[in-house]
Amino acid sequence: MQVNPKLLLSRISDSLSRDLPGKEAQLKMSRFGRSNEISIDFRVAAVLILIFPKDDDLHFILTKRASKNTEDIHSGQISFPGGSREMTDIELSHTALRETNEEIGIQKEKISILGQLTELYIPVSNFMVYPFLGYINEQPFYTPQIEEVEEIIEAPIEILIDPGTIHYKDINIKDGYTLKDIPYFNIYNHVVWGATAMILSEFKEIIEQIKADKS
Repeated sequence: MQVNPKLLLSRISDSLSRDLPGKEAQLKMSRFGRSNEISIDFRVAAVLILIFPKDDDLHFILTKRASKNTEDIHSGQISFPGGSREMTDIELSHTALRETNEEIGIQKEKISILGQLTELYIPVSNFMVYPFLGYINEQPFYTPQIEEVEEIIEAPIEILIDPGTIHYKDINIKDGYTLKDIPYFNIYNHVVWGATAMILSEFKEIIEQIKADKS
């Protein structure tokens, strides 16, 4: 059942102040055999799921990381705006806002932080990532940092709860290694997998619960 965008936004904000779906929801979009071990010397990062109104619906933003950045082990993948915490970041939400401004050019002052999802450890890069949800009350104007961002993707929240969006495939990664039967979101023919898909999986469950409560 369709929920009014303003009401949906309010219910998303309310949901973030309650018990979250958490790790169980994240793991629904993880690969089989994913390690549960967390390094004691992990680095800290924050990302932003930025929501905005468009075409009488709420949308969110993904970015395609620059494929030519050889120093980025996640190059070419779909992600959220975000990055490492810096000493000048007073809070982790400031990290997410600063990185969003640097990567896609949206002014921090225009974004309201709605709350936070469950943190997620990424073994391959040794980052503990803290996902935040933010809202901007207009369709954003982008100034992407071309060294880091190859493409900006806008997608309606509704796409997450479409059963046809989730698929499985073998994914080739660096050094010729292949990950078998990996779950991913097919968002406008972009393969959204790994940590980004796991974060979206928790957000998806929040939206599904809101829809179920409405019905």
